Amino acid sequence: MRVAATATNASPTNLISFHNVTKRYGTNIDVSRKYAMRDILTPSGMRRADPRPQEASALSDLSFDLAAGQTLLVLGFEGLGKTTLARLTCGLTRPTIGTVSVEGTTRLVSNQRLGPTPVMRLREYTRLLCMMLGADSRSLTDTVETILDDCHLAEWKDVRVHNAPEGAVKRVGFYASILIDADVYVFDRVMTLRGESSELRELFDTRVAEILATRTAVLLMKRVPVEVAPDRVLVLHRGQSIFQGDPDLAIAAYDRLAQRVINAEDTRKDEEMDRGVEFMASVRPDTDDEAK
Repeated sequence: MRVAATATNASPTNLISFHNVTKRYGTNIDVSRKYAMRDILTPSGMRRADPRPQEASALSDLSFDLAAGQTLLVLGFEGLGKTTLARLTCGLTRPTIGTVSVEGTTRLVSNQRLGPTPVMRLREYTRLLCMMLGADSRSLTDTVETILDDCHLAEWKDVRVHNAPEGAVKRVGFYASILIDADVYVFDRVMTLRGESSELRELFDTRVAEILATRTAVLLMKRVPVEVAPDRVLVLHRGQSIFQGDPDLAIAAYDRLAQRVINAEDTRKDEEMDRGVEFMASVRPDTDDEAK
């Protein structure tokens, strides 16, 4: 069952704007430090357009807008720029060239552990996590108890993290990141947690559906999630946008590309991916026509 995004008015307010955004990283830590110091002293508009020695581009000249209440689905294979886009949207890094504008609070939703120490009790870790995610301090205790209760971990709240049930920290982290309110949610390759009970999966899925229906969301995925009907689709390949436009056309074209790549032998995956990129470009709407 697909979840449709909330309808917007004729002139919606853009919550997210990327304008000619390029993000580069140095290939080693010393190079990164040197270039970072230079970039601090150089206005974005004056930075050189081409990569510098020992520097690689994670994103190149990317532009898009996302209005309040809309859902953007970003598709692409591993290592092609999705996580960099997520980090830029959430303000965890800055563009090398171009501008990123995001209104309101942002929330990065991933399945990564957020650095608990083994000696912390599960309740203490959950409280710290909620504070990091910007939970209302007036209801912090209630929020912690709700998370632990909903995740079936109330009886484990005074157990140290290293003795907690397997997956408890990841479960708490994921649920806290979707439960605590934000204006923009960025889902980096995950929309639920695999391996949980059907009851917990239903709890997670219900909250995610609510977010997609009432908030602005960016979904960064390798495959098309069947439960989502996005307002817009952006396809990334090697840091560049190769398709932006009609969701149905984009999803159909990308599904064909993904299936060919998955079924190809390892030695032919890059070849199939390049052929798929050419196919996506051939069905991409003309920019001027799309603007009309």
